[in-house]
Amino acid sequence: MVTFILTNLNRERSSIALLVSFRGKRYKRTTGESTKVALWNNNKKRVKVTAANLLGSDINEVIDRWEASALKAIAHFKTSYDPPTSEEFFKVLDSIYFTNTFDSKPEEFKIKPLDFFEIFEKYLDVQKFSEVRKKGFGVLIRTLKRYELYKRKKLNINTINSDDIRGFESFLKNEHTFFTNKEDGTPICKPEYVHIYQSTPTKTTPRARGRNTIATELNRFKAFILWSIKIGEYTNNNPFAKFKIQQEIYGTPYYITIEERNQIYNFDLSNNKNLEIQRDIFVFQCLLGCRVSDLYKLTADNIINNIVEYIQSKTKEGDSRTIRVPLNKNGIDIVAKYAKTPDKRSTLFPFISSQKYNVAIKNIFTIVGITRNVTILSPITGESIQKAINEVASSHLARRTFIGNLYKKVKDPNLVGALSGHKDGSKSFARYREIDDDIKRDLIDLLE
Repeated sequence: MVTFILTNLNRERSSIALLVSFRGKRYKRTTGESTKVALWNNNKKRVKVTAANLLGSDINEVIDRWEASALKAIAHFKTSYDPPTSEEFFKVLDSIYFTNTFDSKPEEFKIKPLDFFEIFEKYLDVQKFSEVRKKGFGVLIRTLKRYELYKRKKLNINTINSDDIRGFESFLKNEHTFFTNKEDGTPICKPEYVHIYQSTPTKTTPRARGRNTIATELNRFKAFILWSIKIGEYTNNNPFAKFKIQQEIYGTPYYITIEERNQIYNFDLSNNKNLEIQRDIFVFQCLLGCRVSDLYKLTADNIINNIVEYIQSKTKEGDSRTIRVPLNKNGIDIVAKYAKTPDKRSTLFPFISSQKYNVAIKNIFTIVGITRNVTILSPITGESIQKAINEVASSHLARRTFIGNLYKKVKDPNLVGALSGHKDGSKSFARYREIDDDIKRDLIDLLE
């Protein structure tokens, strides 16, 4: 906003000042003009022109010029996310007003507009994402940077189109083919793609991505684009307007029964203390139903009167939910067992990395003898395949076990969701309605 004020209304004559408000900051300076206070029109912010005050017209021309110059300065700084300092603003304003050569001196005065990834970083700064979601967006940003190098073309938020999105989708599908294996099995990048990974090194060799992974990346990308349009300062270009993201597909969740869970808990692993610890942690997770990221944050302070209380980490913006789950006898016993451990850990249990935890779970299933086949969807092809449960068991199986067995008992998604943290009507939770053959038999029995 640009306006003009008198600096001293208590005197007969006052200087006229320019006042600019931009992105929460105010910029004030004299116009070099003055007028009698009685001749100032406060509504029009101009000097009254009368037969006795013909000079008022000249003063108003100066004010008009200051206003036009200030509006040009504001337009210039809209290309930058942060508001300028007073020094920066008046340097540009003076160049426009006094020399009228501002546009002919871009190198001296032009502020570099934010590039694609700078805008992306602004998006992450202003969104109240959990750390888990921020890491997910970090993966997307690194992949987009590799795509830039692959296409040898800079991404521009104002010119990116649906063809670019299709190209990125293809890149996600095929990036793993940029590598081959040496005779000893060590992966090595093909020569024509070496420049990509020299500029943006990856910790691991890219693997084949399935339909769901690709859809997740594209939905994150789309969320960023829609925010950039909504904010009104970066673009009105929507490359997703003519691009449809494939819907994610999920199979029916598999899980272990209460009997299998108890079989694991009661199995003698005293000859392998490290595996025994991870077994206890897995069973505890089966009794709590939380994600592994939340499990690893638990401390003794999260347990009050044998009820575990925690805030979900995988929540969307402004959606922090406190979950409270009472412990049964086995859960209480496991907590008590490790409360006596004489180490100096701050966490509830002696956790290892989530990757090693998943390996330990597979080993536990194999040793205990829980090796039945389950039907899963191939993450790459999306087709149903049979796998031994000990080969695919992981920490998330504990969460599914908690949800699946509770749903089998109470058949009330809202009640189970209160313990698992799923929202009412959750698409993810809806899949559990298909998991139990006993429920189906009960329904068929109603027909007799």
